[in-house]
Amino acid sequence: MGKKAVPQLTDLRGIGPTLAEHLRQDGFGSVLDIAYAEPEELTAVSGIGSARAGSIRNEARWLAADEAKLTRTRMEKRAKKLRRKARRLRGEARQAKSKKKRRKLKKKAKATEAAARVAAETAARYES
Repeated sequence: MGKKAVPQLTDLRGIGPTLAEHLRQDGFGSVLDIAYAEPEELTAVSGIGSARAGSIRNEARWLAADEAKLTRTRMEKRAKKLRRKARRLRGEARQAKSKKKRRKLKKKAKATEAAARVAAETAARYES
């Protein structure tokens, strides 16, 4: 399963290469920039009227929300995978013969648990 690409300006309905270039020149380099822009800011770009600004902005918000859902799903999967790995490492640490090996595995498990917490917190930030 391939990863979905980050949406480009030309992915928005009504934006071709020329208008995308005008948007970039006026500081709108990404779909997120358009999603969070005020309609007045978009109408300042040549070739965009008030009706077009509203429709472009709405579509950009839809794409941004879609990207946020993908990010949340990826982070949830990552957190789950890291928690499993940490559990496995703790089990290996209990079975280790030497103290040095046990300490090393416990340290690795602790770092993996921290990474899992960060991934879970990131996923929570993208809750809808």
